[in-house]
This record gives sequence, structure tokens and C-alpha cells, in this order.
Amino acid sequence: MLVSFSVKNFMSIKDKQTFSFVASSDKSLLESNTFEFGSGKNNRLLNSSVIYGANASGKTNLIRAFYFFQDFVRKSATVLQEGQSIFSFKPFKFSKESLSSPGEFEIVFIYEGIRYCYGFALTETRVTHEWLTAYPKGKPQKWFERFFETQTQEYTWKIGENFKGEHSSWRALTRPNALFLSTAVQFNSKQLQPVFHWIDRNLIVIFPGIDFNGLLTLNMFEDEQTRTRLLNFMQIADLGIEDFQVKKEETNIGLQTSTRVYRISALHRIGGSTELISLDFDQESLGTQKLFWLAGGWIKALQEGAVLLYDELSSSFHPHISRFLINQFHTPHINKKNAQLIISTHDTTLLDESIFRRDQVWFTKKSHEEQSTELYSLLEYSPRKGEAIEKGYLKGRYGALPFIGIPEL
Repeated sequence: MLVSFSVKNFMSIKDKQTFSFVASSDKSLLESNTFEFGSGKNNRLLNSSVIYGANASGKTNLIRAFYFFQDFVRKSATVLQEGQSIFSFKPFKFSKESLSSPGEFEIVFIYEGIRYCYGFALTETRVTHEWLTAYPKGKPQKWFERFFETQTQEYTWKIGENFKGEHSSWRALTRPNALFLSTAVQFNSKQLQPVFHWIDRNLIVIFPGIDFNGLLTLNMFEDEQTRTRLLNFMQIADLGIEDFQVKKEETNIGLQTSTRVYRISALHRIGGSTELISLDFDQESLGTQKLFWLAGGWIKALQEGAVLLYDELSSSFHPHISRFLINQFHTPHINKKNAQLIISTHDTTLLDESIFRRDQVWFTKKSHEEQSTELYSLLEYSPRKGEAIEKGYLKGRYGALPFIGIPEL
């Protein structure tokens, strides 16, 4: 389960911005929208959050930061070679200082009852700082930390007494452009495997440009049980689809390479009869197609208790479909493993106190001077209970609205 995520100097994000799933003291929607973790005070996390903001304010870049973080943990030790640049890292470009400074990423999460705080800083050429603190008994244990010293051009390491294994060998094998976490797990660090596996498996990021997310849906056709779940998901949304036909074909794209192509058809019932008619999937509405492609990630997150991030939920969906999707995470008998959802949207009808608590609503805005993104919670405005949040947002009470000038034509 995710507690918080922080990012600095990445794309439109210049200064450190922190997103938190820690619930406030608000008692509304307590059983549906929050869940307990650990013991003591402030021990509730949120099941979902929604992010609003003008176009180009940075909503998507926050979600991209999650994806970059996960992707670099997954691939830094295996894909990048010695001396290669970290080309997917994009620092904030509207500041000379930021262009030459590292970006920073930190995540706090709980996995199998243990709280972890893991983060790193990097430039386009190397990792400059990496750290991991675990709380196996509620008290912090610094497992490792590495710094790059610019004066000596070498790394300084701090290894905690509670961190076990062949860490001297793993340190020697860690390249400047790779993470120690990723390298140590590649060379069989059992102690670090839970950290790596949670980041690898428990973050599901869906936004335009990540094509492989559709495989999460297509893979559900491999098993009859998951296929049935997918059909139920689509039918609950009342799309009139009875079944799907999925055919896999291998297509040659070169002398020695081939690619797998999926041919998808949707089966619809004709009137009140038992006869079904097949339609090529590209004949379905854009909303139906988008719902199909996100279904795999949505179902997987709920099944496994993962964190699902989805950009622009309202695009092509009727508001009732959006509410249906969100309510999956707010229904305890469906969300049995406390999966969490982060969405960005422009659909202001979701700013409804029957759907979201006030601590679940976030905004992004971009400063006119620096062109940098600021992320902030609705709670910063201390809205009253029963306040018309949608009306207040559209009136600009919480910021995060586009400035629309009137150009001369």
C-alpha cells in the first residue's frame, strides 16, 4: 500500500512536490474510502485520490514521474550499459540550475506489514544519491545509502548493521548509471527482493503512450476464470457486449523478426434472440475500446491490492461509467485487498462529497513565472463540510483553472 510519493526536478516539476495517501481526521466515508494500517494514531490510508488542473498544468507529468521511477528500478541494472546516458530522465528545462541538478524521487510504502522509504537522485549520466530505510519493528533501520562525491568523483557508502548479504560484491557490481537496489536484487539479495517486487508489481501506470498496458487485458483471455471476470466487468458497465473473440497471429516484420498481432471482435446479441453478431473491435465506440484496454489493469489492481494510476479518466467515458470505475475501489467486498487508485480528470461532476472525501482531492497548477508545476491538496483551503466543491472549483476558489485570454483575430 502506498503512503506517499515525492518528486523534484522532473519534466514540469521543479521544486519538490509530495503526494500523500494518509487520511485526515475527517470521519466521512470512513469505511468505504479509507482503511486501517498498523496501530496508533493517524493509521488510516485512502483508497483513492483524484487530481484536477488545467491542461498542461502537470497532472500527467506527476503520473509520468511514478512511471519513470518504476521503470528505472526495473531496468537500470539490466538494460543500460556502462557509460550510457539515462535518456528517459527529463529535468526541468526552464531553469539553468535545474538542468545541471539531479532529479529526486522517493516513495514510502507498506508491504507485508513492513514500512519502507526508498529513494534516489540522478542526472542524465549517473545516480548521485540512493537510500533505503525500513521499519520492520516500527523503528527506522537505515539499510544502505550511497552518495556521489563531486570532489573525489567517487561514491561514499553507508551500510547499516541490519542489512545482510554480499553487499561489498553488490557495491562493486553497481554501475554509476544503475541503482544499487536493482543490482543487488539481480544478484540474489533476498532482503531487498520485497522492495523491488512491490515497486515492480504493485504500481500499474496507465497513460497515453504506454502500449503494453493492453496486454494486461489480453492476458485475461488465457484463463477461463479471468476471462469471465473481464466479461462481467464490461457487462456491468452496460455496453451490450456478450463476449469477445481474440485471435493471435504472428506477422513477419523483417527477415528474422516477427511480432504478435491480436485480432479482436465483440459479440452482440441481436434483439431478444440468442443469435450473436460479431463486430470488429474498431467499430466499437471509443469509450468501449478505452474501457476494454483499461479493464485488465483495473481488475489486476483490485485482485492484487496494487496501486493503479490512470491519466484522464473522463476522456470518452460517460460520468456514470467513471463513477462505476471509482466505486470499485470504494466497495469493501470488491476491494478486499485495499487496492488504491490515483486518477487525473477534468470531470467536475466527480467533485461530489458522496464520491470523494476532501482529503482525496488534489490540484495542479503551473506558475506563470517559472512554468513549474505545483501540487496541492484541497485541504489547504479548509473547505467547510457540505461546501459545494464543484461550484467552488469552477469559480476559481481553489485555483488550478486555465487562464483563457481573448486573442485578437
